[in-house]
Amino acid sequence: MRKKGGNSDNKLIFIGFILGIVALVIFLIFQFVSNALDDTTYWRMYYSKDAGTMISLADSGRGVFDLSYNTINAEKPLAFELHNNSMIQIYDIYQNSRQKDDTTFRFISDNHSEIEPSKIYSPYFNIQVTKKKVSLSTMPLRRDICDTPSTKKTPADTKIFIHTDIKDNGFLKFQFQKKLTDKGFIIARSENEEGINLSLVIIKGSDDKSISFFYKDNVRRSKKLSCIITNNYISSFPDTIYNSRFEKLNPNSDYNKYFVNSDDELVIITKNLEPDTVDNYIQGVMEYYE
Repeated sequence: MRKKGGNSDNKLIFIGFILGIVALVIFLIFQFVSNALDDTTYWRMYYSKDAGTMISLADSGRGVFDLSYNTINAEKPLAFELHNNSMIQIYDIYQNSRQKDDTTFRFISDNHSEIEPSKIYSPYFNIQVTKKKVSLSTMPLRRDICDTPSTKKTPADTKIFIHTDIKDNGFLKFQFQKKLTDKGFIIARSENEEGINLSLVIIKGSDDKSISFFYKDNVRRSKKLSCIITNNYISSFPDTIYNSRFEKLNPNSDYNKYFVNSDDELVIITKNLEPDTVDNYIQGVMEYYE
């Protein structure tokens, strides 16, 4: 009887050991896939191989080819570089960092074709292959389909805080606040007020062809608002914005001090911050809460 009980215990231990190994393998696979998706390894490999293969085919065709690409499916903004040694390099763009996780792919190129080295940050771009040259060119952003998490709220029940560090256009904040007030929204006087539903930090950047968004929490709702604002920009200025970034705010960022009591937060950086563009933000906020 003891022997039989001992064998039973051994079987349980063995089964438990096997289940533990299986669980560990599943965890490691899940961790690997999660990491790959997080750092956009898959998309870097996909775009580099696809573009490199298409350049090789186009160059061997002895014709003129225009290959249009967009990288908006990637979880993070990507940079696309074409090197004169027949190599494509794609890497993630990190905020305030020189870190570069890259993926490279060498393509077959005719020795008689000149490769024009260039770097593209826009998610929309063209690769042109002619009998004499391989080159890149940027394209303006196109309207996107925005995510649709429920954010419906009446203006009378919505409190908004706005901060901007623009010194030359001090009237912009007042204009922004007045137009939101005219629409029925409540304007918070300080970031420390209770019950703030949305905090916007609007900064004038140096790149007049890009608009960048940085969120603190609530990624889906933040992405919805940034998408609406970008679409409004594109509708108003269709040939102006070439690049849009959407990234998580650095925990050590100075902007976090403005996000004390708010439900949703967004930092917006763009050079195209003029009185004529204020309506893009107003309309974006209205659509966000419709």
